[in-house]
Amino acid sequence: MLAISLITLIFYFQPRSTAVTSVFRSVPILPQTSGRVAEVFVLGSEPVQAGAPLFRLADETQRTAVEAARRAVSQIDAAMLGARADLAAAEARILEAEDNLRQMSDELAVKQDLARRNNDVVSRREIERLQVTVQTRQAGVLVA
Repeated sequence: MLAISLITLIFYFQPRSTAVTSVFRSVPILPQTSGRVAEVFVLGSEPVQAGAPLFRLADETQRTAVEAARRAVSQIDAAMLGARADLAAAEARILEAEDNLRQMSDELAVKQDLARRNNDVVSRREIERLQVTVQTRQAGVLVA
């Protein structure tokens, strides 16, 4: 019974406070990425404004990755310029091949018309040579 009285007495007269204010408040700070802290801007219990940087993480790896990506983009841009130049050259070859075909087709049509009107003006060999040339130019257009 003595023990119960003693425990009751201690808990009844235990010091307590109802008006307590916290002097220090700690807030956990977590970065968005993992890394090593390179520089600390706020020390100890210095006051901090909202939005002010507290520390800087070492970002050499990210900067290196950004630089590598920039170089890759410039290489792709250079390849695009080369591809555009190749495309322009190919289009020019197509136009040249089409013009050569048109010229040979016109010449063949004229020679065939002359041969139809008068058999002695154009030799048969000349017409065959022009037909072969036209076929060659048609293949050139398909290849270009």
